[in-house]
Amino acid sequence: MKLRNLFLTMCSAVAVFAACEQNAQVDLGSPALSVSATELTFEEEGGDQALTINATRDWKVTSTAEWVAVNPASGQASADDQTVVVSAVQNEGGNRNATLTFTIGMVTKTVKVSQVGTGVTPPEEGITSIADVLASTSALPANTVIKGIVISNLALNNLTSKKGMYVQDATGGLQFYLGGNHSFAVGTEVKIDLSGVTLGAYNGAVQINGLALDKITQVTTDNVLTAKTVTMADFLANKYEGQYIALEDVQVASSDLSKTWVAGEAHTSINMEDANGNKFVVFSSKYATYGAETVAQGSGTIKGISSINNGNMQLIFAQASDYAGLTGARFEGAEVTPPAGGDDNTGDDNTGDGGNVTPVEGNSDDFVTLTSSRYYEASLKTTNGWEVNNCQVHVYGTGNTNDTFAYVPEGNKAVCMNGKTSAAGKITSPVIAGGCEALSFNYCYPFSEANGVSFKVEILQNDAVVKSFDVVNKTAAKYEVCSHTEQIGVTGNFTIRFTNNSPSNNSSSNKDRYSIWNVTWTSKAE
Repeated sequence: MKLRNLFLTMCSAVAVFAACEQNAQVDLGSPALSVSATELTFEEEGGDQALTINATRDWKVTSTAEWVAVNPASGQASADDQTVVVSAVQNEGGNRNATLTFTIGMVTKTVKVSQVGTGVTPPEEGITSIADVLASTSALPANTVIKGIVISNLALNNLTSKKGMYVQDATGGLQFYLGGNHSFAVGTEVKIDLSGVTLGAYNGAVQINGLALDKITQVTTDNVLTAKTVTMADFLANKYEGQYIALEDVQVASSDLSKTWVAGEAHTSINMEDANGNKFVVFSSKYATYGAETVAQGSGTIKGISSINNGNMQLIFAQASDYAGLTGARFEGAEVTPPAGGDDNTGDDNTGDGGNVTPVEGNSDDFVTLTSSRYYEASLKTTNGWEVNNCQVHVYGTGNTNDTFAYVPEGNKAVCMNGKTSAAGKITSPVIAGGCEALSFNYCYPFSEANGVSFKVEILQNDAVVKSFDVVNKTAAKYEVCSHTEQIGVTGNFTIRFTNNSPSNNSSSNKDRYSIWNVTWTSKAE
């Protein structure tokens, strides 16, 4: 009996020791999960790709789409790496995206999966394709709703306006200049109600202007962008306007190799070429986050949003990696004749509330729509998009003080530019259509100034100054209404800019204050 009890005791001890040994083997520390990739891309024919995971707890994986699967779909905790195979079936429709979610307890990791399509997936019920919208020649009917992916990238800050946005579906792309600054990140899937909208154009590009933000509904986020590789001939023929594309075997022209993507404080076009001498540009706004980087030095594949500006084809980067493929050996390029200044066709209002991207008609300012102000306002804007910075707005009155002055014609308003060098006044028109033969305006100084009148007037086209002159009047008297007419002689769209020259060079006091009003111009046909 004693021997039997001793035997049972020894067996129990062995079992306990084995259990402890087993527990020691599965003690892998705190919950941790890693996956070897965050994105996978499949070609249209589908196939298999391997992923490596490491999980300190039992794990599982789920997919948001039936066309992509993972084998195995679950596993046990291990200190060793485990391999799973991600499989995608052949795609007979448009580009598509899915998300894989690996989970251990409360810890998750996601992998974005994208697949190029062979054809066009019919839009879901109630959705109009972008191709059908582009084919419209009149106001779109009621219940016209598109669904697509935002391909422009707010994080890159490389559009000239925060109202600008590009959206693409499997059939085409559309450029928008919205009614307000938007916050839709790249990769966001949206539905957009275009009922009653008529397609517009700017510098040759198709554009939908002024759409209210409440017409846009977010559907999903973080969709993976897949660039469609196209031929140079089709790109130059503008067959992919507003779409995210890839061009192979291209390089920065030798004349631009020493440049950065953005030159100084100006929107910048970098000349590109292929081995056959075909040319286009990469356009970047002066606000672009990558602007200080030296341009890519090699040849290879470049990606971006296909766009056209005054007949010149250009790419606009959608992702920071769009020029990462330009690492190959350079080929011998042809001499480059730079095209006209580029433009993303979204106006130049990235840092503010925006101006008009569609050129305004008419031949005079609309300062009367400004609210009068006795203070030097940092920024005000008229209904038509004239922007005034560091200025007062004066109205007619007999008191000649603060914002009411007798020099202002009744029923009109004048903009008074401050001359303090730390906040010099500036008046900038929207883009104006129809050319300018001659420019006229009234001016005066409504305060006691010692240095007379001195301000600069510039005419700009595509963000470049094409005409500039100074108005200097040392003998003008306080409240004296003066006039000036200047021959300009430019055709096409243009912008007018007034800037105070601040002759007193005083950074702390309100000095050299001049008022401008009754700005008019005569058109000049092309």
